[in-house]
Amino acid sequence: MRFAGIRQKIYQVGFDDFYQAGSTSRFHPMNIVAESRILNLQFWVCAEGGYGVSETYHISERPLDNYHAPTQRINFKTQTEVIAGLEQIRQRIADAKRSKSGKVNLNMDKERYKMEYNITMERTQRVAVTFTADNDEEALEKAAEINRTATPADFEGGDEEHDYALCDGAGSVLVDWS
Repeated sequence: MRFAGIRQKIYQVGFDDFYQAGSTSRFHPMNIVAESRILNLQFWVCAEGGYGVSETYHISERPLDNYHAPTQRINFKTQTEVIAGLEQIRQRIADAKRSKSGKVNLNMDKERYKMEYNITMERTQRVAVTFTADNDEEALEKAAEINRTATPADFEGGDEEHDYALCDGAGSVLVDWS
């Protein structure tokens, strides 16, 4: 996917709604409109260029409740810069949610602001046990018994799989079960 990093970050920002505005074209391959009600802002995340013109990017914003207000626009040269710009918006949304809820960030000190994060981890251990049975019914009974009486030591010779998800303190998903 051409703008995979940008699109992934848009999912992580915590917008209330976002969508591709209109159809894409060579001159305007990405035009995503996103809204944040807590910030009372509408954002446009855009890529422009094509036919020998270098691709450029921008994020524009304007109040949701005043379509006549001037639009603020920040231009970017690379997709990496756009992702960093989206991260700043994510932090603004998270700060606004914290302020609104009155939640105190326990990881904050006067010298340096630190965000609070939550990682949920999962570890799956797997082991295959071979046994014999005269028929399917007996195999089902034996399998249930093996499963019921298994201890952690029984899994020492098996394999493991690890997985995790990462959220910020405002509940925005940064990594979704990688």
